[in-house]
Parts: sequence; C-alpha cells; structure tokens
Amino acid sequence: MILVFKFVNITENGVLERVLLRTLSNSSCNGHLIRKDDNTELYVESDSAEELENFANELALSVPHSIFMKDYSVEAVESILELPDWEDKFSKPDAIPPCPKCLLDVENSESKQFGNIFTSCEVCGYSVEPANVKLTNFAKEIELPADSNHNEIFDSLAKVIHNGGCATVTTMNGTVTVSALTQKNIVKFPVDEVVTYDVHTASRFFEMQKGEVLALGSIEKPRIRLQITAALKEKYPFFNSAFANVKLPDDMVLFLLMRALKKMGDELFYISKRVDPSLPISFTFSSNTPSLKPLNVVVTDAGNAIVASGERTILPWRGKGFGKKSLSLCSEYVGIMEGDFAEVVHQDQLAGKDIEVDELLVSENEEAPETKAPIIRYSHRHAAFFSVLGQHNLLDKKVAGIYISKSYDSAIMIHSEKFGLVDFIRFDFDYQTFDEIFSGIENMDETGAKLLSNFKKKFPDRLEQLADNTIKKDGSSIMTLFGVIGVILGFGEDNIEAARNLLDNAAEFKGKKGPRIDYKLKEERQLNPLWSIRTAMSFKLAGVDDLTLSFGVVESFSEFLSTMIDDIETDMGLDGVVFCGSLFGEKKILQKSNMLIAKNHSVYFNKAMPLDDINIAYGSLLLTLR
Repeated sequence: MILVFKFVNITENGVLERVLLRTLSNSSCNGHLIRKDDNTELYVESDSAEELENFANELALSVPHSIFMKDYSVEAVESILELPDWEDKFSKPDAIPPCPKCLLDVENSESKQFGNIFTSCEVCGYSVEPANVKLTNFAKEIELPADSNHNEIFDSLAKVIHNGGCATVTTMNGTVTVSALTQKNIVKFPVDEVVTYDVHTASRFFEMQKGEVLALGSIEKPRIRLQITAALKEKYPFFNSAFANVKLPDDMVLFLLMRALKKMGDELFYISKRVDPSLPISFTFSSNTPSLKPLNVVVTDAGNAIVASGERTILPWRGKGFGKKSLSLCSEYVGIMEGDFAEVVHQDQLAGKDIEVDELLVSENEEAPETKAPIIRYSHRHAAFFSVLGQHNLLDKKVAGIYISKSYDSAIMIHSEKFGLVDFIRFDFDYQTFDEIFSGIENMDETGAKLLSNFKKKFPDRLEQLADNTIKKDGSSIMTLFGVIGVILGFGEDNIEAARNLLDNAAEFKGKKGPRIDYKLKEERQLNPLWSIRTAMSFKLAGVDDLTLSFGVVESFSEFLSTMIDDIETDMGLDGVVFCGSLFGEKKILQKSNMLIAKNHSVYFNKAMPLDDINIAYGSLLLTLR
C-alpha cells in the first residue's frame, strides 16, 4: 500500500523536506521524497496499514505550520512517481526558530536537551556557538555550562520580570532589553516588540484575523503589527499606542523565559532594542549572535501571509536561475546567478572573495565597486517587478506590475515579450514648497481658489506656518504625497511623521467606507498630486474626522490602482498583475488593493522573499534577460 503526502510549499529553504525525511527515518516504512516547482511529495510504502496510519499520525505532529505552506493533502496511489529523490544540497537558513521536536525536547525532563537554550537540529536553529550562560542579578551571579539545564537561570530571571523589572538579555537574535509591561519601563525602554505566550493570548490582547493567527503561530514566528484590544487597554491603561509589533517566542532564550513566566501567571512581556549597559540584571552568553532583521508579515483579505520585510528564516535565499553568470548589488545584499541556480546573501559573506562574472548589476543609487566586468545600472521598481515574474515563470507573459514603495520611486509597469518593460504610470512629486502647492491649487480653477480661501479662514495659522516650508522628500514620492496631505491636515510637523500618522489613522479606522479622494493623471501619465491634496482639504473643511479622512486617502488610492489596472486590461489585455514594494506592507492598502484587483485578475506576489530589498537583489539579475 502506498500513501502520498502532498504539500504546496513555496520556499526552497529545505525545512519541510528535512522534517519529512527525519520522520521517515524514524519509521519502518519505505519512502521516496520528490520536489518539483512548489510541490513537495512524500511517497510512503508499507505492507502494514497500521504502520502507515502510525506514520501519518506522527507526521501530523512533526510537520510545523509555515507561512510558506499553501496546501496539504494525502491520498492512496498505485505507484510512485518516477522522479529523482530530493537531495539536501544546501545548508539551512542562518536563523530558524525551534521546530516542534526541539520544543518537545527542551521541555521534556527525560531528554538530554531539557532546559538547554542551545537545543537545535538539522531542521532548526541559529548560527550560534554554545557557550557558558550567566545571570547577573546585582551582586549575585549564576553561571552554568553550555551543555547543561538552564531552567534555574530562567526561573530567577522570570521573577525579575514578574515583579515589574527589566533585564539585559542576550538572545539568538542579539542583545535586547526584556521588560515587564509597566509605565516606568516603557519611559526608559520604548516598546519594539510584544512577546505573548501563545496565539490565544495574542488574540485576547490584539485584534486578529484568522490568517494572522495562523501566521503568528507558524514555525517562522514572524512579527505582525496588530491593533490593541480593549482588554489590553484595560489591563495596561498607560500603553498609549494603538498598535504593537507582536510575536511568539522566536528562539530558545525567549521560549524558556516565557515558560518560566507562564508558571507565575504572566502571559506577555516586551522587548526594547534600547540597551543600557548599566542595568544590574543581565542574562548573557559569550557568542556571536546574528544580526538578522526580524521577519514582518502582513496578511491579505484572503488570509495569505505576505513577507513585508526581514531576513530571518529567509537568508541565504536560493531559487531558479536563467542561464546567466552575473552578480547584483542592492543595499547590503548580493544576488548571484550561475546557470540554473540563483541565490541572495549578505554582502559580508562575499567580502574578500574574487568572483568572476559576465556582468555586475548595481542599483541606481549605489556606489559601484572597481571591477573589470561591465556595470549595468537598474531601478529598484524594475528589479522588484522582475523578481516576481521570474519566480512565477511569467517572463514570457503580458503582465502589469504595481510597485509602491516607502523608500524608492514607484510606478505601474507593463512587461511583455513584444515590447519589453515600460513605466506606464509614474508617481513623481515635483513640488518643492507648500507655497507652490497652495498656488497650484488656487490657480487650478475657481473651485480651487475658493477652497484655499475658505481653508485659510478656518485654519489660518496652519497655512501661514507652512507657506514657506520646504517639502522634505525622505522616501518615495507616494510617501511624500501622503506626508504633505498629513501635514496640511495637522497629523504631524514633518512629512515623515505626518505620513506615518495618516497610515496609522487609516489602519485604526473601523468603518467600511471613507470619503472619495481624487487621484487623477496629468497628460504625460503622471499622477497629479494637487487633486488628492485639494479633495483631502475639502473634506477637512467639511468636518470629516481624522480617522475617516485618512482611510479615505488610503482607500481611494487603492481604488485608483484598481482602475488603472482595469484600463490597461481594456486597452491591451493582461495575463496577470504583480504586487511589490514595501507600501503593500500596510495592511489596509494591501487588503483593499488585493480585494479589488483580484476580482478580475490573477495577482502575484514574491513567494518567499520580502516586498523590497532581497527580492530586488534577485530580480535585478533577470533584467538583462529581456
């Protein structure tokens, strides 16, 4: 009898495959593991139905939920598919939170790994060398060997946190301050992440959709930006922010600390990146911990987790090559393609190495190193677009790409084999001062002049203060537009603060519909920001509250993107639409845009890469294929 366990798994980091092989090796069944594209299949054969049933039960306990696993099924078959066995060719990513087996081992008093923070296996773990661990509590010190049970230390550390204290803690992700959620602690150590015992605790204190619950509990243990509930506000009335970055323990240090705190009745603590070396309480071990950026995800309206940013569980990334030998640079990342193989790593991993390539691709604002190879400059938006095209085998299709970034120039693009890559709509922001904007609105038409006059009467101080101010352009043109609108509406003193507050207001909005903000094009297919600014000002004059108005700005922008895509479809037809760029990391923009566009089009995202940066290092390698 043969059973085949089928998984749709969009990452090639090998975590799932290693779990399957480990589970198979611990059974008496024979097996055959294959992978083709995004499909991983394990064929298991036995003469005993009981053995197969036992294996299936064990597999259900062993396979962790992953944000990259999109489907799972099992069925009986007559024969095994004749394809080569999957081989563990590559090392695992630099940082993978504990797998189910290691979590069981570290909690099992009969296990050799009981209470040991350095517990890891062929599936999970961090690139950290075991070392003696030490707890300093004022004048008292406890030091334990690397290979011992460390629960004594965590019980002592948990008492500190339980009593409202804070401590400097070395984790597998670097040194941070771990604190009880108190007003005194927050003043000294701002909240960067809230760590909860489990998803049930998180769902009590934070508003969560089903897809967010599943993502939070996945093996990747990503951070998700969530809105607080009345329950959290009631228990911690001094917590002023409406949102927090929330995660479950993502390494053994936080896992064992959380378990010790749970025994005392505590279900959460918080982490701050701000570290004070003079704190009298600390947990340390002498080892180089990786400084990988945390994995942040955002969930679509359909419940799919999209990686917004981060590196943990992803780097080094490996994927499909397209026959060339080239290297690309993007920020701190390097993309390498050689034949049918491509990967992305940190630049420091290639320091001092002499790599011969046919061409070097360098982003538009990056300093190019000295090299004999031809240097090709590329735009971030084009590379991000191509990273999705390459992963989904869409390079020979007619596809529109929406790239909206917080950092880089954005555009709606089209690519096809017939005419190549073109920027169809640009989002440039050409105004240098607020006075230019106000003059532009006043001279648009009679309605614009009247609007400005009425706005000056109702908010005289605001326009007078802004008139001569220079518009800061830190970030993308879209963020500049949101920032300008936010500053005029009184959401902040500068563009960056005002844009962030506008997006937060929109995220906090609980209604279903906002006012319609105009997004219109100039003749040269560029967005005319004056229409958006003036309609936002008109609704402010009409007394629309800040949350509703902010949501209108965001919602109308998503509706504009949808309208543009429908227009392209009408004019020339499309095989799909690509979403990329860090602004899609904003939940309301992602969900509204996806809901509108996915009704009529096939929508594609990066499979197992963030919306910006790592994907750019890969996508740039593909640009010279066109």
